[in-house]
Amino acid sequence: ESPLDFSAKEFGMIYVGHTKFRWHSMSQVLQALEPVRDKVGRVALVGEGWDNPPEWTRWLDIKEDYYVDRDYLKKLDVEIMPPVPYPQVTATMNRAVFNPVIYRPLFECLDMVTCRTFETPAAGTIPLFLLDPKYVREIYGDPALELVLGGERPHEKVLDVLARPGHYAQIVQGIRDLLGLKAGEPIP
Repeated sequence: ESPLDFSAKEFGMIYVGHTKFRWHSMSQVLQALEPVRDKVGRVALVGEGWDNPPEWTRWLDIKEDYYVDRDYLKKLDVEIMPPVPYPQVTATMNRAVFNPVIYRPLFECLDMVTCRTFETPAAGTIPLFLLDPKYVREIYGDPALELVLGGERPHEKVLDVLARPGHYAQIVQGIRDLLGLKAGEPIP
């Protein structure tokens, strides 16, 4: 569990993860940022495939599974960073005020939990869930519904998180308490 300290974040948003089946959800996150892009600060995507499709996707005929609109990323001035080793995931997340939480569609459909279910709340950042509110409630409790990025004006949620990170940090601390995440212990 990392401290929820927002005094010196380098980025407004970071997403750590590869591109497989992620573009649909990530494009929704970026569309929420677009109207307020000038207020968000630095935005980065960290992981395989954001800058170029992995070479091997051409051989396996699965290139579409890794689709990314790179022109849109350039338009929004999104920084692309290489993958980080697993032990550096939460430290990388800690560099931003908020991190979107998106799952492969199949995982959400099956109500699966992934390592991201625990990593993002354990990191020193605000998770913004682009997930079904019912799922969020079942895993993280009712207060976490305030961290769902959706509705007709998602950019307002982004601005509010940037303006009031302390408020949202209290919700994250409640999630940590619910999940039993303790300082200095490994993530489950």
